[in-house]
Amino acid sequence: MTKTSAKKQPRNLGMTPEIGSSYPAAELEELHDGAGNMYMWVASYESTRFMFTALGVTRYSALSWLIDGLRAHAVQYSIDADWFYPDDIHVQRLKVGATLRDGEVLNG
Repeated sequence: MTKTSAKKQPRNLGMTPEIGSSYPAAELEELHDGAGNMYMWVASYESTRFMFTALGVTRYSALSWLIDGLRAHAVQYSIDADWFYPDDIHVQRLKVGATLRDGEVLNG
């Protein structure tokens, strides 16, 4: 008989919406426009040594995933959980299919 271990789940640090949670209707409406284009949200943070990026279907979810990632980074590097500067987090809405170069939209 072989021993199997359950897949380790990421810690929810209190910022990430649970799967299946409801989002405000206004934010969900921003996923599409009248022309059939789809959109997503991208949250990013650039530190002196790393570039962090998180994607979401709403502004809130992208920002929440990024903050969870920044805090997970803090655990890995044994630094203070609030090591980052929240005012330096950039969140943008992008059309699906857009190309970014150095964080700026190149097309789309």
